[in-house]
Amino acid sequence: MSVDQAGSGALSRRSLLVGAASGGLVLAGFGGDHIAAAATDPRITAIRNEVAAINARQGRLKKTTRNVEGVSLEGAEATYWSSGSSNSSVQKISARVYGETFRDVFDIYYKSARLIFVYNLHERYEADLTGPVASAEQRRLYQNLGTIVRVQIGSKIVDPNAAAAREVSRYMQSAAGDLLAAF
Repeated sequence: MSVDQAGSGALSRRSLLVGAASGGLVLAGFGGDHIAAAATDPRITAIRNEVAAINARQGRLKKTTRNVEGVSLEGAEATYWSSGSSNSSVQKISARVYGETFRDVFDIYYKSARLIFVYNLHERYEADLTGPVASAEQRRLYQNLGTIVRVQIGSKIVDPNAAAAREVSRYMQSAAGDLLAAF
């Protein structure tokens, strides 16, 4: 279930409804530190406003759901919201990607054919697809005109130049590109 399937069409300063895991909503709160940090960077505010605008008009966009080949050996399903039939018209992708030892839930947003925001819930299984979830980590990537503005891993805002941020960013950008290419 995505943000919009849950009936939320807008993001507030206090909370961001994001993709769901196991059919239940995941609510990620932005505490005072995060609000203060966002208030100092107008790019974050602009990205959040654009994500809210895409969610608000999602019901008027063309919705396409398909199984996606080549993203993961265990399978992937993506739902695309677009204003047309080309990759450049995609505004949002919600996807579930399954691996042998993990599951990823993505909400990916585009503005004018440019990646602006990726939310990723990365879950690792104890053993394999049939085992319980051993760990879960929320990740967020904010981009402005192709430049990484912020990487957030869990509740921590990470320097985009740090090794962990670069690794997470590359992974999320690669997944976003592969899912978009499958449209």
